[in-house]
Amino acid sequence: MNTFVSFYWSTVGRKFWTALTGICLVGFVIVHLVGNLTLFLGNQAMNDYAYFLETALHGGLRPFGELALLVLFGGHAFTALSATLQNRRGRIQAYAVSRPAGGRSHQTLSSRTMAVTGLILLTFLVLHVAQFRFGVGFEWHVTAESAGTAHPVRDVYRTVVEAFHTPLWMGIYLFVMVLLGYHLRHGIWSAFQTLGTITTPLRRTLFILGAVLAVLLALGFLVLPIYVFSMVDPAGPFQSVPSALGGAR
Repeated sequence: MNTFVSFYWSTVGRKFWTALTGICLVGFVIVHLVGNLTLFLGNQAMNDYAYFLETALHGGLRPFGELALLVLFGGHAFTALSATLQNRRGRIQAYAVSRPAGGRSHQTLSSRTMAVTGLILLTFLVLHVAQFRFGVGFEWHVTAESAGTAHPVRDVYRTVVEAFHTPLWMGIYLFVMVLLGYHLRHGIWSAFQTLGTITTPLRRTLFILGAVLAVLLALGFLVLPIYVFSMVDPAGPFQSVPSALGGAR
């Protein structure tokens, strides 16, 4: 245990855990995007996907998944920020001019703003969960076919449409998804480098592939609100009814 704690608090250890949790979170982002793409299939498909997440493993998947994500997001944020602060304290003096280092460092704007974009993404995550998991700021609706049953199904599709037709939330979402692309652009490559999976011949290739993946993920999330805003009628029709259950369901 002492060895583990010592490694965790070391500079190398913090970078290792930041990279490991980061890779796991990239996997989650990919899965989350794939699930969100059910939006293009309409109301029924997206709500069926939400229902699956709610009831899989007799309702055990959701709390387990939420706990795992809480540990991953919390651990990633904590180790990344603590490593950043440790590095800054270790400098004798700040650099007078910051410029791309070139060569093997691959220093970019995204690499120099990782702490800032990470904090913004973490703040957005809290708001995102409050909205789409607990319905904060929106009237709670359940599907008409499940109303009055033992397990009413929330109309997630309706909340998404209402959110993306609200200019404030639309603007925030678009802005943050651009920042997500910036964060992942450096984060993906840096994580694999830290974990020691990048050899010299593959360095440039994986750097480019990481950037491409970051762009694709950002574009995937960006196209969702644009599609809803331009193609989906905010008035419905929706096959759901108001419910007094709210976030307590």
